[in-house]
Amino acid sequence: MQTQAAVASASFPLESTAGVTREQCLEVLEARRRQLCEELRGFPQPIAACDADCNTILAERAAVVLAISQLQALSRGETRIPHPRDDH
Repeated sequence: MQTQAAVASASFPLESTAGVTREQCLEVLEARRRQLCEELRGFPQPIAACDADCNTILAERAAVVLAISQLQALSRGETRIPHPRDDH
């Protein structure tokens, strides 16, 4: 399972989040997911111990898919963003 740090460290083309809607975030994430899937389609068959690039792309795609599912759940009201002062 990817961590939130992995999602945050993925390179997305959003330089500032001020004024960005969830829909815009989803569009950017979906576009990146499609780009990664296309890149993986053209990737040669992995060679044992030599597929670091493929693994990197797979890890980024997993992080993007996780971010998409989290944003969709937030949009549907199935989850909420915890306030830092909330009790755990």
